[in-house]
Amino acid sequence: MNQFGLSAESFTAAPKVVGMKQTLKKLASGEMDRVVLSRDCDEGIALQVKEACAAANVPCVTAGSKKDLGRACGIERPAAVVGFVKAAELSPSEDH
Repeated sequence: MNQFGLSAESFTAAPKVVGMKQTLKKLASGEMDRVVLSRDCDEGIALQVKEACAAANVPCVTAGSKKDLGRACGIERPAAVVGFVKAAELSPSEDH
């Protein structure tokens, strides 16, 4: 279990979107299972995502740095927001 509440393998392999815009879009359409924000995420982004999660009744946790979150997702750039998509809702072109 890592600092994000999932095993490293589960975190990397789980269907997800990276970034605020894609996460908010999936939250609005009811396709999101849970959201992880980095601890060093911009305050405005964090507030917007937390409000959208509350409205959609989706758990939102804060953990790690943007660099840590990006690495955990298997990408080579920082990630402030990662949204885990309900498995049946992800189209192949959105997998990160």
